[in-house]
Amino acid sequence: MDATEAPPDNESAATPPLPIPTYSSGTTPRPKIAILVVGMHRSGTSALARTLNACGCDLPENLIPPLPGNETGHWESRVSVALSDEILASAGTTWDDWEPFNTAWYDSPVADTFRDRAQEVLAGEFGASRLFVLKDPRLCRLLPFWVDAVQRFGAVPLVVSPIRNPLEVAASLAARDLFDPEVGKLIWLRHVIDAEASSRELKRVHVRYDDLLVRHRTVTDLIADRLGIVWPRRSTAVDLELDGFLSPTHRHHRSEDALVIGDSAMSPWIRTAFAILDRWTRDDVRDDDTAALDRIRTAMDEAGRTFSRAVIVGRRVARHAGELTAALDSTRQQVAQLSEAVAQRDAQIGGDRARIEALEAAVRAATEAEQAAVTNSDVQRAALEARIAELDAAIRESETQLATLHTTVDHRNAEVAALHTTVAARDAEIAALTRSVHDRNAEIGALHSAISSRNEQLVAAGTELASRSDELARWTARETASQERTAELERAVACRDEQIGALETAISQRDLQIGAIHQAVAARDAEIAAMRSSTSWRITAPLRETRRAVASFPFSAVGFPLMLGARALRQGPRGPLRDWRGARAVARSDLFDAGWYLATYPDVAAAGIDPARHYVVFGAREGRDPGPKFSTRDYLVRNPDVAAASINPLVHFLLFGGREGRSALPPIAPPHRAERRSRAEPESTPFGDVYAGSDNLARAERVMAARMPAARAFLPGVSVVILNLNRPDLIVPLVDDLSRVRERFFPDGNFEIVIGDTGSRDSDVQALYDAAPPHLTVVRDLVYQFSRSNNICFFGHVHFDKVLFLNNDVRISENIACIADMAAELDRDPNAGAVGLCLYFEDGTLQHGGIDFFTNGPLKGFCHHPGARTRPTDRQDRRQVPAVTGACLMTRSLLFAQLGGFDEGYEAEAQDIDLCLKIGRLGHGITILDRGPIVHLENATRPRGDEHWDDRRRFMRRWSSWIETSLL
Repeated sequence: MDATEAPPDNESAATPPLPIPTYSSGTTPRPKIAILVVGMHRSGTSALARTLNACGCDLPENLIPPLPGNETGHWESRVSVALSDEILASAGTTWDDWEPFNTAWYDSPVADTFRDRAQEVLAGEFGASRLFVLKDPRLCRLLPFWVDAVQRFGAVPLVVSPIRNPLEVAASLAARDLFDPEVGKLIWLRHVIDAEASSRELKRVHVRYDDLLVRHRTVTDLIADRLGIVWPRRSTAVDLELDGFLSPTHRHHRSEDALVIGDSAMSPWIRTAFAILDRWTRDDVRDDDTAALDRIRTAMDEAGRTFSRAVIVGRRVARHAGELTAALDSTRQQVAQLSEAVAQRDAQIGGDRARIEALEAAVRAATEAEQAAVTNSDVQRAALEARIAELDAAIRESETQLATLHTTVDHRNAEVAALHTTVAARDAEIAALTRSVHDRNAEIGALHSAISSRNEQLVAAGTELASRSDELARWTARETASQERTAELERAVACRDEQIGALETAISQRDLQIGAIHQAVAARDAEIAAMRSSTSWRITAPLRETRRAVASFPFSAVGFPLMLGARALRQGPRGPLRDWRGARAVARSDLFDAGWYLATYPDVAAAGIDPARHYVVFGAREGRDPGPKFSTRDYLVRNPDVAAASINPLVHFLLFGGREGRSALPPIAPPHRAERRSRAEPESTPFGDVYAGSDNLARAERVMAARMPAARAFLPGVSVVILNLNRPDLIVPLVDDLSRVRERFFPDGNFEIVIGDTGSRDSDVQALYDAAPPHLTVVRDLVYQFSRSNNICFFGHVHFDKVLFLNNDVRISENIACIADMAAELDRDPNAGAVGLCLYFEDGTLQHGGIDFFTNGPLKGFCHHPGARTRPTDRQDRRQVPAVTGACLMTRSLLFAQLGGFDEGYEAEAQDIDLCLKIGRLGHGITILDRGPIVHLENATRPRGDEHWDDRRRFMRRWSSWIETSLL
């Protein structure tokens, strides 16, 4: 249908009439509205502010004039910008700082002064305006301050945030302010995430700068719709006005969004933040967007505290390089000006010289012409003479002129000499300036190299921070799993509580049974007492005395010769005679200590047997020692021919070995070991031979009481005790690895390191101690003795309920989780008393897989490392073993304290095995875990072959009988 034709009747009836504009003044005055343009520098804030002004928003009274880099105008208040700069300076920052703004500033007394000044600024700039626009990129950093100021001014703050591609912003900052593009991206990220976080409680809308340039009508409609406002100026004329103002030609830097969002090399913070804000401009808001932005903001705040110093120094260096470059350009301009002046002066001197040479040539030509005329004709002599007279006058006049010219030339020559002097001085200045410029160029080159290095460090730091962010996400997931595990454990604890209730019921029943047994025992004791008081018991007493006398008779002064005589009748005289001579030699020797023998072997004392005869006949075959100065087993090990002949070792030494040059003692230790032995505690210390004798438990309890005079409570966690002497190549990486264990597996801080230092003087080790973090305690100036040094560290400085004794030459870097696994093993098994790790040599062969004992042969009862120097084929995750090495031993702190710590009677060896056997004798298990290549650099801090025979003899005296009866 033609536009001029009338519509059919049915169409006319169906089309609603156009609305008639109405006006209502209303009864409630509308509040003042302040539209805050909150956007990063170079992101189109100026264009957006001018657009809102064209739609009816009032601008400030005192505008910043157009400047190079923004020729169409800034459209922002000169007064408010100056106030914002003062606020930033009072908080110790600037607009181009990428660190977080000091939020404590808002609570300082200074803030109140600025709040009052802000009211003066708003009143002076906007007066009674009901709708105005306040634009300043610094609002991104100071939005809480200006929102409060606007509200105090009686206006409702509404936020419009222009978003621009960060690559374009960085390029624009580099062109205008000579910023490094990487720094520009950091500043962009700080501005947009701070602006977003501070505007969440306000009405706000995000728009793209690109859309504003090509679709300003759509953008302004979107702003009005989102903020719930109406534009006073809205017409075709306004659209045409904006068409002339907004032009894509004003956009000097362009970059595709895919180069940000799709570039894996770009910082994940920038990629994520730009992707979220870009979606918001299209009304695509997701539930987890703000949480993601909060994570970026938190990570960036933490990075600021770590890397801001490097960034500030780098930017200062770059600024200084720019100043040097400007000074160099100025110097070059001065040199060019001087060169031009010298060239002009040289041209002047050349013209003067040419004029002088022309006059001299004219004089010579005139003289030659006159001479030719005289020689041509005598007739003309008179005329010529007259002419000569005239010429003479002319010559005199020329000479006068020539003299004048010579004077002028002399003056000019003087001027030329002065100019040459000036030029020489200028040449010297130019040479000095050239050298200065060369030095400045070298300095600028060095600065550029430093800036490049700092930029590389910054990029690496960004990569590391991104990695840490990913790791944080993984830890969050692990925390969730840990919470689920905690819930499972709580359910298990509830189940265990039920089991404990059942056990308590069973114990009550058992107590009743024990009571019944006690009653039965009391009845039996009454029967025994009645029996011993009976007549028959008194009558048979001589028979019992006779039986005891008969049992001890073979070892008496009379019975021993008779027993030997009987043996001589059965076996021949040689063996009994040797025993007779041997008993006499043993009894007279200072190597046999009768008192020590009876105290060490109370069963011999209880039987009333002569100790020397018992040792000769039975003791040596049972592996017993005749005294502290002679080891039966050691002599047999060092003299296998004696062992093969079944001869008593002490008797052999006294009758034959001494004359043959054999030694009664093991090889003498090196001097430094002997010196250490001289400082050992005497046998009477609280940690002497406490387990020799029959009443071991009671004596152990006395030692425990001496070590632990009062009860001690330990907190849940792990303490690591390390002894160290110098060796920074071992202790520094080990502390780093343990700090990683604390950070990853003990985030609550229930992990500590205690280093017992035995005299380190190395500067790197001292630097480690001086910079020790709170979780590292250093106990200095210890005198090395393994047991005592570890005990001092434990009883004085350990706070947690699990303690790990760790050598400084154990490497855990390949699997730092092994420490957490050891602690988990103690938590998993309430009966576990100690946990160790399989340790390996650097070539991958086994160094320690648990400690066991020889079951037969002359070394029966001695400890050894099964499978050492082999590559295990049947590796097990966990095994029960008799003992583990003290190079890596974790136990319960309370149990270690109750046992009195390591026995300080041991000087260098066997204290770890001694501790494990004590734990096992109390009914606890010893577990060893295999967690892969945990390397032990055995003997890295102790010379090879530095055995301690006194410790070995002490261990065998204490434990040989228990090992044979309980373990073999």
